[in-house]
Amino acid sequence: SVWIASELKGLHDECEHFEVFPPGHLYSSKEREFRRWYNPPWFNEAVIPSTPYDPIVLRKAFEKAVIKRLMTDVPFGVLLSGGLDSSLVAAVTARYLAGTKAAKQWGAKLHSFCVGLKGAPDLKAGREVAEFLGTVHHEFEFTIQDGIDAIEDVIYHTETYDVTTIRAATPMFLMSRKIKSSGVKWVIS
Repeated sequence: SVWIASELKGLHDECEHFEVFPPGHLYSSKEREFRRWYNPPWFNEAVIPSTPYDPIVLRKAFEKAVIKRLMTDVPFGVLLSGGLDSSLVAAVTARYLAGTKAAKQWGAKLHSFCVGLKGAPDLKAGREVAEFLGTVHHEFEFTIQDGIDAIEDVIYHTETYDVTTIRAATPMFLMSRKIKSSGVKWVIS
């Protein structure tokens, strides 16, 4: 028989053989195989149209993408490491927050979050950007022991033993716990 679940932990006690359900595919029970069903034109690099670089078009598209995600009625914040990508997302979010439903309900002050070991450059850079943008900034320092203590939970939730994934997911897992306890329901990054 074939069993399908969105998480491996939903099947691990019942099944002996597992396969990843590939994105953009369907499973044919008749042929007992995966078949690609989603094949957008941009999937083939040869048909991707090329357009000249226009920084104004790029900026407008980026802002539109961020603003689209601000349609919420629950408290939210931004992840802010102080790097280019998170700083740009935070800047656009801070600029457009006042006009959102969430701002009317929860206040127009953007909350930003950063995690790192004591003295980590992300903490310093995130703090500098937060001060510049005027966000309510929350820094979470963790210790190596905190990370080691969380590994079992991180592996459970990420469903992998991949070292790179676990290394990146552990601080995010610890920070997510803190964010949740602060009442923030989701973050943009």
